[in-house]
Amino acid sequence: MTKNCYANEPVYFSSILVPALDQLLNEHIDVNQKGNQHQQQQHQQQRKRAHVPPVDIIESPGHYTVKMDLPGVAKECLAVHFDESSDLVISVNPVDSTKPEEVKYALRERPVLTTTERKIKLSKDVDQDSVEAKLIDGVLTIKVARHVPQKKTISIE
Repeated sequence: MTKNCYANEPVYFSSILVPALDQLLNEHIDVNQKGNQHQQQQHQQQRKRAHVPPVDIIESPGHYTVKMDLPGVAKECLAVHFDESSDLVISVNPVDSTKPEEVKYALRERPVLTTTERKIKLSKDVDQDSVEAKLIDGVLTIKVARHVPQKKTISIE
């Protein structure tokens, strides 16, 4: 038993303060564990969502350049075309040779790329007949030529 410095009354740590501190500490641990479980569940839900590859669109006077990160995707799994509203459509249909029951991950942080279709709206001045697409080191690069407006001289009569 410890004596209180300000009064002659003894302070009972074991009977009053220790149980109160234990209760506060246990509540704090419970809240942290619940918070960690919630964070883990959110993390797992994010991993289950489809990963949409990032895209850069570079506009130049003569063409557009579209770059999309597709690490680990073979060119046979890609399709590029224009739809009826002249949007550039990039379709990714990856083939995963491993079945989920064959692989047990201890940790999986890399995003799982699922079948994805990305529509990119470009201006109406694109030349749909002049398109180049290359897949190098996991980056799909698509060059779409633009119609170059030519000055038209009008004669005055």
